Amino acid sequence: MRPKTKQNARLMLYLTLCSIPLACGSSVLAQSMASRVAANTRYGNALQGNEVDLVGPLAGIVSEPAIGPPMLPPTKTVSVQELLVPSKAVKEFERSLKAAQSGDFQSAAEHLQKAIRIDPDFAEAHNNLGASYIGLNQYERAISEFQLSIALDSKIAETHRNLGLGLFLLRRYAEAELAARRALELDPQRNTARYTLGRILAAEGGSSTEAEHLLRQSMADFPDARLPLAQVLLNKGANERAADELRIYLQSPGANPAVKQAVQCWVAKISGTDQKVACRRR
Repeated sequence: MRPKTKQNARLMLYLTLCSIPLACGSSVLAQSMASRVAANTRYGNALQGNEVDLVGPLAGIVSEPAIGPPMLPPTKTVSVQELLVPSKAVKEFERSLKAAQSGDFQSAAEHLQKAIRIDPDFAEAHNNLGASYIGLNQYERAISEFQLSIALDSKIAETHRNLGLGLFLLRRYAEAELAARRALELDPQRNTARYTLGRILAAEGGSSTEAEHLLRQSMADFPDARLPLAQVLLNKGANERAADELRIYLQSPGANPAVKQAVQCWVAKISGTDQKVACRRR
């Protein structure tokens, strides 16, 4: 219990999902019971433009590194969960949300650092700081903040998923899988958790039915799930099925224009067709 001498703010937790991978950030609706955080505040554009260098979905069958890797869902931020938080820390938290909404993740991180100095036990601030570090491509620092947040409150599913994402970006797949599985245990209905775990299993070289199911289940929210799914199918030797998934992806309205040519090249490599057109820029 926090000392009663602190001036406190009670804020409601509201976790939201962003349905467009890496095009918009996680949304936070922080409704302040003490009128300290306005409703509909958004932690916007959390990972905009963060096109990370991951193992491409067909890396196992091509001689050169695959380009245009499938995107992961953005790291989520969370609002303050009915905790007693010093008002000065709450104000810094609010300022971080405004900074992130404008795409200024450095300023967002600085405000969150101030909030944590005021209240080191502010679990949600640690999580959001980790998300800001992901936006700044500072993955090691992000992992440290997610771990601190989990140590303070181990029941926030998004923080475990965020940890899994950070570890994934560092290609620490075994650790990432453990974190992603914990996130799925805490919130089994979230497609972000399914997609993250499925993507990790694909990157690990898995060919399990579990990985295939997770990725298929998450396709409604993440069309790019077909890309790691193709890798899973290739891992089990189902090359034509993998090519079919990629062809469906190319025809889907949710296909990422930035990776279409790379996917066409991958289809050509699988099918053994003429690669001169599909792979002309490789």
